[in-house]
Amino acid sequence: MRASPPIERPGAEPRRRHDLAPRWAALAGVGLNLLLVYPGMMMWDSIDQLLQARAGKLNDWHPPVMGFIWRWLDEVAAGPFPMLALQLCLGWAGAWLVVRAAGTRPTAGRIAVLWSALLFPPVACVMGFIVKDALLAGVLLFAFGFVPVVRTWRDGGARGRFTAGVAVLGGCLVLAAALRYNAIGAVWITSAFAIHSLAARPPRLVRSLGLGLVAAVGCAGLATRMNALLTDVPEHPWKSVAAYDIAGVARGLGSVDFIAADDRVALAGDTPGGEWTLERLQKGRRDWNHMLAAGLNVQPSPTLKRVWRQAIRRHPGAYLAHRLESFAANLGFSGDAASQCVRLEPLTGFGDRDAAGVATLLRHDYKLTALQRGLRDTTVWLARRTCLFWPGLYLALGAGIALWSVRDVTRGAALPFFLAVSGLAQEATLVFLAPAVNYRYSHWLVISAWLSFLLVAVPAGGAAVARWRNARSTAGTTP
Repeated sequence: MRASPPIERPGAEPRRRHDLAPRWAALAGVGLNLLLVYPGMMMWDSIDQLLQARAGKLNDWHPPVMGFIWRWLDEVAAGPFPMLALQLCLGWAGAWLVVRAAGTRPTAGRIAVLWSALLFPPVACVMGFIVKDALLAGVLLFAFGFVPVVRTWRDGGARGRFTAGVAVLGGCLVLAAALRYNAIGAVWITSAFAIHSLAARPPRLVRSLGLGLVAAVGCAGLATRMNALLTDVPEHPWKSVAAYDIAGVARGLGSVDFIAADDRVALAGDTPGGEWTLERLQKGRRDWNHMLAAGLNVQPSPTLKRVWRQAIRRHPGAYLAHRLESFAANLGFSGDAASQCVRLEPLTGFGDRDAAGVATLLRHDYKLTALQRGLRDTTVWLARRTCLFWPGLYLALGAGIALWSVRDVTRGAALPFFLAVSGLAQEATLVFLAPAVNYRYSHWLVISAWLSFLLVAVPAGGAAVARWRNARSTAGTTP
């Protein structure tokens, strides 16, 4: 007996053709993005990670899991390009899945949201650097976009695919938690979104957030253990936050007398002229490199940990003032949060001679193309003349979208809400955990707020234009 031909639903073929355009737009976007920043922008952190990956000895100053991944990618093609391709492909795939899940119509609207999300200069400038913040954003975007895919497998009764999809989601969340020690904020909300979307009956929002927090703590524990197993040389990255806080408290008090004389001697160690004076702490307060340049001996020790705790406990006012000032600077309200990530130089933070040596080491002739020079100049101009690179702008935008879209959570349209809140939660961790002022620390906030805004604004704008056209056509046909 011949099998009956499958029944085609009316309109199925046009709909498949309709969905091809955003896919091709995503592929074109990846290609254009790779062209704009090829072979990947490098700063000192990037160089250090690559050298560790090649030497086979990883420390925990940078995420060991990223160095482990880079070690294998460098075997495929030496240099930064494989890692650049990985983080951009994850980001564009995730953005495409998010836009598809949001149901943005028409096709032009989907393409507009997709391209505007990742080619937006405040987003593209960081995604062009080989740094953990860019890879973290790619992983989180993919996780957000993959949740609706897993939900369709559940609804379709594909139990095996559903189980595999949940495992992939769990792996993405553990990887995200391993890439930044303060990524637990974003992992928390992403986990809550997955739980809310994949449950047979969506729980209440508060319950989803509570279960997501439990899942995030579990992911953070697994990530910590994984990084510990991959670490060959412990560097104790908490020392940068400790020194930053001690310098901030000293600046607020205008003195280092809160540090006992014996402790100051112990902190100086064997470094000639490495005494912890107020002048040196003020010079080194900006970031870790400035601390080293100021001659401070910042090595992990029981003394450093004790002085850090005493500074917080005995002078909470100065500590909170320092932390709030640092957070305001990271939001762009003071200082230069944009930092070196905006310049899009091929080798950022090196002099000409050092850059030439590093280029030889990386086996690539780093020279900007005319297109890249134009992109660099445009980005620098925008950073200096506009507020587009103020993370505080995206904090307000994300909060507004979260308040606007919270009512849609119970209506099955929870994606914009959770996406916006994930950026807010991630940014909130910087209040007490930021080791310096840097624009890239707020990268996920910028992406999540901007994309959630596009997901809400573009369909609303398209509906408004359609109503306006209908009103005009109705007025034109009225006798």
